[in-house]
This record gives sequence, structure tokens and C-alpha cells, in this order.
Amino acid sequence: MHVTPASVLALTAIVEGAPLLAGILGFWNIRQVFVGPVRPAGWVLAVLVPVAYIATTYAMEPGIAAFAFGPWPLKGLALLAAVTGAFTEELLFRRMLIEILLRRRIPRIAAALTSGIAFGIAHLVWSPTSPALVVGFTGALGFALAMTYLLGNRRLLPCVLAHFAIDAVLEPGLLHFALASHP
Repeated sequence: MHVTPASVLALTAIVEGAPLLAGILGFWNIRQVFVGPVRPAGWVLAVLVPVAYIATTYAMEPGIAAFAFGPWPLKGLALLAAVTGAFTEELLFRRMLIEILLRRRIPRIAAALTSGIAFGIAHLVWSPTSPALVVGFTGALGFALAMTYLLGNRRLLPCVLAHFAIDAVLEPGLLHFALASHP
């Protein structure tokens, strides 16, 4: 089976867009995860985390930068997938997982680490040939986003915006390299 960038992006947008669409249609209270005060630390991390992650990724794999701002036929689909992916992954790995752990009296730092590790494991699809690198690097991002959530008064908006920025800039290049290494 030949996997194309368009099919990956379309499937991502559809699958990860379902919870967002359900919230927009009123099947669950989408406002509860966004509305409310965010502590300044949450906003600071929402800026620093994507800048650091994108810069580190470019340093590790300079070829990814060519896809970030240049023309790419699937840029619109990639941006849609970035919106849906950021929303759904933050809802799952930050809001749901961390809140479940905190209700079970798991310390905040342990909840953040668990969220990061789970996030890293979920992203093995990007490079199954380098699992330790993916889980470590993406897990560190997941931990940073978890801290953004916790320090931001447990509101998702800073996390979703940070995650969107990362996906919007990096995902086209990551997708290209992931598919190129698995013809």
C-alpha cells in the first residue's frame, strides 16, 4: 500500500477533527476547556516551547525547514491537520490524562511526565526506525506542553496554540521525511 502525504493529512484532519467538530456542534461543552483565566507563565511557555522545539528540530534536521514556509501543494490540508491535531492531542494528553491523574492524587510533576511519555509514544509513527529519539524528543515536548497546561491554570488554549504553531511549521517537513524513509 502506497501512503501519500495527502492521504496522511486527510486522515489526520478527519480523525483528529472529530472531537473538535463534536464540541462545535454542542455534543460536549467545548468552552469549559478554553474559557477562564490563564496565568502568565502559561502564555510565556506557549511562546517559548514552540520556538525552542522548532529551532531544535531545524538544527537536528535542516531539510525540514525547506517545507515550513515555502510553497507546498498540500499546505492548506497540512494547516487543517495542524488545527485538528493540536486541539485533539491537547484535549487527550493534557486535559484528559492529566486531570485523571490529578484526581487520583498523582503529583503534578508525575502527571506531567506521564503525559509527556504517552505523547512521545503516540508519535512513534513519525520515525519507527528511531524509537528512542522520537519518544525522548517528542516526550520532552509533551512534558513542556503539560507544564504549560499546569502553569497556565489548567487551560488548554495556550497548549493548543503552541502545539498548532509547531505542527503548522514542522508537519509538512516531518511528513515528507517520514514518508520518504518508508517508500
